[in-house]
Amino acid sequence: MKTSSTLSIFSSILILDCTCLALDALALNNKRFNGKVKYFIVGDGELREELESYCNEIGIAYSSPEKNNEKANLVFTSWIEDMDRVVAGVDIVALTSNNEGTPVSLIEAQAGNKPVVSTNVGGIENVILNGETGYLSPREDAHAFADNLLTLQKNIIHHLVLWLVIGVVFLVWQICQTNNSI
Repeated sequence: MKTSSTLSIFSSILILDCTCLALDALALNNKRFNGKVKYFIVGDGELREELESYCNEIGIAYSSPEKNNEKANLVFTSWIEDMDRVVAGVDIVALTSNNEGTPVSLIEAQAGNKPVVSTNVGGIENVILNGETGYLSPREDAHAFADNLLTLQKNIIHHLVLWLVIGVVFLVWQICQTNNSI
């Protein structure tokens, strides 16, 4: 019986405006999480070939519409028009811009109740409440960016365990209620 490889994934991260900084942070966190995080880069453009080449250089396996690699935890999706569905399907939204005004994508992520990790450039500090709605990282600091992603990923694990415990407690309560009504 073949099972889906996504069963081993415990969090997924959408990377917007991807730069080499995001890939460096991904490489750092891959070692920490043994590849159990799925990263999605949505979009396409002149830098994609450079980013794919950089992935090869630093040893990150990736998948794309042209190159299917089921074991890769980084996926270049190309263009997706319905970003609301993409945001709804991920746990964290990350933005690694070098220059930004007021990013609508981060406002949309927060409207979708998604925490954000972003570089602290332009007007982003006016959108993200550092430590509350997300985390801001210095522009060229892959280690800080990776640490901020790690903080949110640990929170996701904590919340999954909490919901599991709540589910077990509710199940026990239901069994007790059923046994008392017989």
